[in-house]
Amino acid sequence: MPVGFEMEGISYTSDGLKSMPSHAALLGQVVTAFSLIEGVVGGVYGMLRHQNIEQGIEELQALPTNAKRVQAVRQEMAICSMPAVDANYDDLMKNVLSYAEKRNKIAHGIWGTHPDRQDVLYRLPVKKWINYMARIVSSGTDDNSIAEIDELKNHIETYDLVKLSSLKTEGDELLVEVFNLFNELALANAKSDGWGESP
Repeated sequence: MPVGFEMEGISYTSDGLKSMPSHAALLGQVVTAFSLIEGVVGGVYGMLRHQNIEQGIEELQALPTNAKRVQAVRQEMAICSMPAVDANYDDLMKNVLSYAEKRNKIAHGIWGTHPDRQDVLYRLPVKKWINYMARIVSSGTDDNSIAEIDELKNHIETYDLVKLSSLKTEGDELLVEVFNLFNELALANAKSDGWGESP
């Protein structure tokens, strides 16, 4: 039996997304695209630290979040003399940070469905749910339970296929852009190492 809760007719259960396969697939694609982007950002950092790659990898492993890794890339870009690096790529890194916020809402949401609305998913922020659960016992004893549930309801958001498709497309396009940067840096490094030159 699925475990979860119901609010305003919306069921937030462990298997709720089974009834919305198209929506669920798009959620997964957004998360996967961003995971790929994170990997390529690491590759970009490695390319920028080409002459000190072992030290660069060690530093990269010490950066615990995507935001810190992107910031490290931006710092390397600021001092990089490679022709492939220009101001547009700093903007690209800013776009990675912006998309991360959208992805985080997907990955850190509790997703619900309503039997009368097969066109949308309902999202609750996981932090709001955590806070609600932490307070629910004391709220029940001091007669504030209605206020607590009303506060939780205020954070419900809806996602339809159009919105999710747009997020998926944005992630796909961003992934192509970061791969393009990686490839440009790889080519520049190969040339600096003498690859492709006649002996």
